[in-house]
Amino acid sequence: MPQPLRIQRLYVEPKLPWIWDRFIIVVTLVTLVILTIDFALDPLSRTSQILGWVDFGFCVLFIIDFGWRFHLAPRKGAFVRKNWPDLVGAIPFVGPLRGVRVIRLMRIVRLTRFVVLLRRITRHFAVPIPTKALGYLGLAAVLWWAFAAMAFIMFERGVNDNIKGIDDALWWSITTLSTVGYGDLYPITVGGRIVAAATMALGVGILGTFGGTIATMFLDFREQARKGLRALNVKDHLLVLGWNEKARTAISEFCSDPRYVDTRIVVVAELDENPFEDPKIMFVRGLPCSTENLMKADAARAGAAIVLAEDTSDRHSDHQTALTVMALRRINTKIRISAELVAVENREHLDAAGCDAVIDAVSVASGLLVRGVQDVGVPELIAHLLTNDIGSEVYRVPVDPAFIGKCYRDYVVDNLGRRQTVVALRRDGKMILQADPDHLLEEGDHAFIISVDPPTESK
Repeated sequence: MPQPLRIQRLYVEPKLPWIWDRFIIVVTLVTLVILTIDFALDPLSRTSQILGWVDFGFCVLFIIDFGWRFHLAPRKGAFVRKNWPDLVGAIPFVGPLRGVRVIRLMRIVRLTRFVVLLRRITRHFAVPIPTKALGYLGLAAVLWWAFAAMAFIMFERGVNDNIKGIDDALWWSITTLSTVGYGDLYPITVGGRIVAAATMALGVGILGTFGGTIATMFLDFREQARKGLRALNVKDHLLVLGWNEKARTAISEFCSDPRYVDTRIVVVAELDENPFEDPKIMFVRGLPCSTENLMKADAARAGAAIVLAEDTSDRHSDHQTALTVMALRRINTKIRISAELVAVENREHLDAAGCDAVIDAVSVASGLLVRGVQDVGVPELIAHLLTNDIGSEVYRVPVDPAFIGKCYRDYVVDNLGRRQTVVALRRDGKMILQADPDHLLEEGDHAFIISVDPPTESK
């Protein structure tokens, strides 16, 4: 009788709020600083006692964090097997026991917080840290550290007056393994020197392997970013979803606006690698309508998005654009979305998907061609108003609060005095062109202003 297929139960790491996750990362860094300082102090000193109690408070936070994640974990046993270093790193050493020699040595256990920190950074920031390689490397170093200390004290005890106990042997072992070699402790027996030679040779190998592993990690990190394989951690950025012949020009236009010189841009498209060398412009490879790719681009915290048509000669590209807009709108309900339209009859689909602005490039281009022969100079004027690197531009700004309740005429005159021309108003989602001079301005009104630089408020 055939055996039924066994479905493997996948382990999923429980996720906590990102603010708490970052807080724990910062706390871990602080405790590592405390640990470093504490190792240089006498455990019975007043300063060491104070640091011990501060560390104890942080350990309580680590235990709370471990318990919280344990509570959320669907598979408790798998969670404990994978996260036991987090619990070991939360062991505090405070009170009278700090003076006991064995307890002083057991403080080394807190070095597991380095492992905890690496694991936390890996999960939170999606950094490709080779935790398995570093784990094996660290395990080999710790095992040899302990073995060398035991062998050293076995050969040197009773012969070498400088060796008083196991703590001296451990100190000699760690300084030799790290190739520091302070020279305060050294072997005098043949067996001890053989152990020392082996420890120094192994130490060089471990440090070399560690350096190579870290270098490879950074190269992989850079390569993943260039090929768009890494999840990003950005905020208030511009999403450019899709890629066509207009993409590079659109991004260049956005970057040339002085108001957004510090705004980061994330391109999500089916490209092999990032088309830009600018570190401010990041890249995620894949379909822009994929929720997974949008999450990699941190779409939930993006400020605005430009959705480009996949093929400007194919009207069916509008369907792909609508899918992208709907996927983005599910993730971020407040983001402002501007989408490119290929076929006029598909405008209703983009509007229904949740676009804030639908740009029909074909109709605009056709209109400009006609106006170019009917009214010479109109296309050049539009180009001046839309292109950042030519001259004046059109800006949308809230009406200065000082003019709420006053006439439109007064507002226009005030702006003219600052070389800013008001061309239209927007109220309750409706455009008001050529407003009546006596039209009273209301709270919530926005003005469209032509200006060389971003508009300034009246004094």
